[in-house]
This record gives sequence, structure tokens and C-alpha cells, in this order.
Amino acid sequence: MHVRPEIAALRSDKAKQARLRDAMDAAQARWRARPQVAQVLADLKCYAAGAELDSLARLNELLGSFEHAEALVAQWCRDFLGPLRHEPLAQVPLRHHYGQGFATMQLASEGGAALSLAVYEEKADFTPPRSAVFSDRELHELVLAGSGGASIHQVRGGHGARVRIESERRALRAGSRLAIIGGHAARQIGQVAGQMVILQLTRVPDRPGLTREYAIPSGELPMQSSGDKRASQCEMAMAVLGAMERRDAAGAIAEMAQSGPDHLRWEALRHTLALDSGRGMRRLERIASEAGDPLAEPARRLHAQLLAAHPQLADREAPCPA
Repeated sequence: MHVRPEIAALRSDKAKQARLRDAMDAAQARWRARPQVAQVLADLKCYAAGAELDSLARLNELLGSFEHAEALVAQWCRDFLGPLRHEPLAQVPLRHHYGQGFATMQLASEGGAALSLAVYEEKADFTPPRSAVFSDRELHELVLAGSGGASIHQVRGGHGARVRIESERRALRAGSRLAIIGGHAARQIGQVAGQMVILQLTRVPDRPGLTREYAIPSGELPMQSSGDKRASQCEMAMAVLGAMERRDAAGAIAEMAQSGPDHLRWEALRHTLALDSGRGMRRLERIASEAGDPLAEPARRLHAQLLAAHPQLADREAPCPA
């Protein structure tokens, strides 16, 4: 790996590192303090708290007006590019990512809401994707520069492992707007000409529903996952505790089977049964007895299957031979 001399020198120059951080922090504070930006950020905070976009004048105007959006982004560039011209090794103190053909810079965030810039690049080997990801979120986009195409997919019927999907193609150019609301719609950016820059506003609910990937156009479901970061963390923790055979964790895991997302409750029930069959059977019976619980019927079927395979489970204190 080749390391340029100026970068190698920066590694040991703590004073310069601090100076670069201060320069970028000052640029960010200067941008956020500008009146038009401060008003947008105040609306972003309300949006994150649940307010509808059309009730927030500045934020709604930003996503609805090419002139306002272009002016705000141009001001952001001026505030940050000035210091970067003098100190090119400084790091912009904002979340950013660059991958093959795609880059993003998060201008501001509040809770589950974020305002970002996204750049899509033309790909010589571009092939249309064969599936689309449907996630529980709200997405508003305004094209600032460039042109390209997008596919908009809508789930129109069906459920479970197969749904009916309707798709349409849209041409995008500077000033084009897109809005995707909820987990039954998805959009995919297709091939672009050169580069295309988009201003994005996103919001994820506190407890998002499942993220599903459907094949296009068949509507088959090859994969689904939790859209809730905390639920994913809990699933991972349960998997680790289960693999470690931590019986002392069975009580806490059993409580997770009582409320929350259905898929997380079912995983918690499964791990409880594996760690402590007596406790797991009691929890299984409780869920099976709740008429309004969406897991009641599968819980009753599992209860019957377990008793048929392991009659000793009728004794709540007996260990499960499996």
C-alpha cells in the first residue's frame, strides 16, 4: 500500500489534526447557522417527531422547489469547499459513503429523519436488477443535476411468499421529483447519463415493519429481514445466547416473546424452548390461549407437534431430550 508523504506526516502531527478538525467544525457551524438553513433544520426536527411534510413550510418548499434546493446545496458547497481548498486533507464531519457508482453525503439528521445528497454515476456494465427491496420508510427526492431513469414498483395484491407487483419507468432530469411512502412501494435508479445528483429526505418510523425483497416481475419473496434496528440487535443477541446455551438468559428471552414484532416474538419463543423447555412450554401455552394474538394459531400447532414428539413435555419441569 502506498502512503503519500503528506498523509504520513499528518499521522504524527497532532496539532495539525486538531487544526483541520476545528476548520471543518467551524464550516459546519457556519452553514447550520445561516437563517435559511436553520429554518430547514428546525423543520427537520419536527419531521423526525412525526409532523407531515406538507405542514412544514421550509422543508416542504426545499423538496418542492428546484431553486430553493439548489441554493441550499450551493451554500453548503461554498461553506465547506473554501476550507478544503486550503486544507485538502481535512475530513468533512458528516456521514458519507462512496461505493462503485454511488456516493452519499448526509447533510443533517434528526432521530429517524435525514437530509442527504446522493450521486449516481453511469456504469458501463449496468444490468437491470432482478429484484427490489421494499422497506418501511418515507422517501422524498428532487433531482438537482444530470439525468437518468427510475423504476417505481408497487405491491398491488397477494401476500406471504408471492405478491402482485406493478412497475413503471420514469425519466428523470433536473427538477424531477419522486415520493415513496411505506413498505408497499420501492424505487430503483436505473442507468444515468454521466452523473446524477439528488437531494433526498428520508424518515424511518420508530418501529419500522419488515424489509422485504421481491423478485421482479414475478413477485416471489426470496428474502425478508427486520427493518427495526433494535429488533435486529435483539435477534442477534438471542442467537448468541442460544449458541452459548445460556439457560440463565431464558427468563429475559421469554419476556421478549410476549410483546413486540411477531417475527421477533417467535424467535424469542423458539430460543426459550431450546434453553428451558418448561418455561418455553408455559409461554407457548399462554400465547396459544390468546384469541386475538396473531401468533395464537401457529403457537397451538407447535404445541401439539411438540407434545406428539416429546410427551414428557406435558411435565413442565422435565427437560427436553432434543
